[in-house]
Amino acid sequence: MNAKLRALLLGAAVVAVPLSLTPAIQPSATARPPVTRSAEAQSSVVQMAVDSDPDAATTGVIPPLRSSTGLYGVRWNPCKAITYRVNSRGGYPGSLDHIRRAFREVGAATGVRFIYRGSTNYVSFRNGPDPRSDVTVSWATPRQVPKLGGRVAGLASTRIASHVGGHENIKGQIALDRTERLKRGFTGSGNTDWGQVIRHEIGHVMGLSHVDDRRQIMYPVVGSSNHNFGGGDLRRLYRVGRAAGCMANSQR
Repeated sequence: MNAKLRALLLGAAVVAVPLSLTPAIQPSATARPPVTRSAEAQSSVVQMAVDSDPDAATTGVIPPLRSSTGLYGVRWNPCKAITYRVNSRGGYPGSLDHIRRAFREVGAATGVRFIYRGSTNYVSFRNGPDPRSDVTVSWATPRQVPKLGGRVAGLASTRIASHVGGHENIKGQIALDRTERLKRGFTGSGNTDWGQVIRHEIGHVMGLSHVDDRRQIMYPVVGSSNHNFGGGDLRRLYRVGRAAGCMANSQR
């Protein structure tokens, strides 16, 4: 592996929500209702996301939204804390606390320390990630971030440094569609809630891909069957966390 740092963009990972926000989950865009994005459409979104980030190189291979292992093959250096900032403008009351709760849950599953650094005015996928933190989370409209159009409730991407220590996440961003009318917080049952979407996107930032098991948060459509992290989600989070060991030659 060439030791020279190459900034790449890990394709924007999307999570679709049912059009009617009913408990039913549909895995295919051919089922009506609800309407979801097909794998082909999602791949198109991934490619467009490369061009949306002026700091990202447009060369290299973009990982698929799904993989046989449920992992992209990239991870953060778990021996360094991951900092994050949140742009709460447009979010529902209490949304900041719910985002922080989701990071705490992921921290417990991975053994990685997350530190909240405060607010930001950056809008993910429009301005890119705030340079003052590792991860930026923001609310946005489809007008601000066109990739949030249709039934896409969230987007996530990371920039990667490829070096002799491996493929390392060094920056991340998450955009949440403020125009979606989902249940607030972590309801645990029934219709789709924002807790599911937030967990799903943090999972992508940590290196988890989509999976085919609708009981997992990382299934591409959130609904009544995957309100909480499933056993597969937790095993994969563990694998990209401190259990994987410190990353040599970390670029962060």
